[in-house]
Amino acid sequence: MNILFIFTGGTIGSRTHNGIISTESDIPYILIDSYKSLYGIDFSFKTVSPYTILSENSNGSYIKQLSDTVNDALSSGSYDGIIVAHGTDTLLFSADIISLLTPIDSIPVCFVSSAYPPEDANANALDNLHAAVQIIKAGKFFGTFVPYRNHDNIVYIHRPLYLLEAQPFNDELFSLKNRFCARFENDEFIPGDAFDTDCFVSDFSSIMKLTGRPISSTTLTETGRRIMHIRPFPQMTYPEIPQGTRYILHESFHSGTINTVSENAKLFFKEAYEKNIPVYLTGVYGGASYESTKAFDSLHIITVNEISPIAVYCRLMLG
Repeated sequence: MNILFIFTGGTIGSRTHNGIISTESDIPYILIDSYKSLYGIDFSFKTVSPYTILSENSNGSYIKQLSDTVNDALSSGSYDGIIVAHGTDTLLFSADIISLLTPIDSIPVCFVSSAYPPEDANANALDNLHAAVQIIKAGKFFGTFVPYRNHDNIVYIHRPLYLLEAQPFNDELFSLKNRFCARFENDEFIPGDAFDTDCFVSDFSSIMKLTGRPISSTTLTETGRRIMHIRPFPQMTYPEIPQGTRYILHESFHSGTINTVSENAKLFFKEAYEKNIPVYLTGVYGGASYESTKAFDSLHIITVNEISPIAVYCRLMLG
């Protein structure tokens, strides 16, 4: 078995000095040595590092470098799996974009991160890394995954399509509606709701068709194309739509609703429609819905059901 390790920096590639966390060039290799000491290494591997940053400083240009590195590795046919060591802050963006740019049936591409620097006793880096290696060894996982250990000491295997961003002041990761792919406990995988299901294939196909445009990594640049992102709050003021905006991503309240009686909101959606800018609303449930949602059609709002907001944002980034 041959694995490619791609190191990009982030907390998993960092060390703490005087209360400051910063990337260190030797940490990735210390991570592998620590893994070898704990689990042994019965596979061959290669390491590459297209860039080294704290992940909060990521942008489309960095993600394109990562995408190019992953796709070169896939094209080579030299590997049984790929492990990307990535910072937690923008992990979901990179994982989602890679999942959209690689075949759904590709060899496993696992994004591994850590809540704390690897040398910290509270770090979950080695547990996440071990799960990633076992995903590759299992031979039954295809596509992109995020293995991540929460505070219950269980490593959950997530599909980026469903993965939600961590909440403020919390370093756990969850999939929407608990739709994780599997749990990894006692060196065994216990399938979850998103393990190779027809639902996942359907949702993946749906998001690929979202804009009616083909996806392309050429849209990933330092500045990127203009996407307006809005979250709803009571008594909020909708902004003017800047020139050059191509898409608007609007999140909903937890029940899949937004204020559709606000005159300010109506003017905003009217302006977007007149400028031919699609508005995508995430967080909307299928089935029965609240009365306020009846206005979605007249406001020209496109609803996206049961896919994470970040996954939708990443799809918009790609065309």
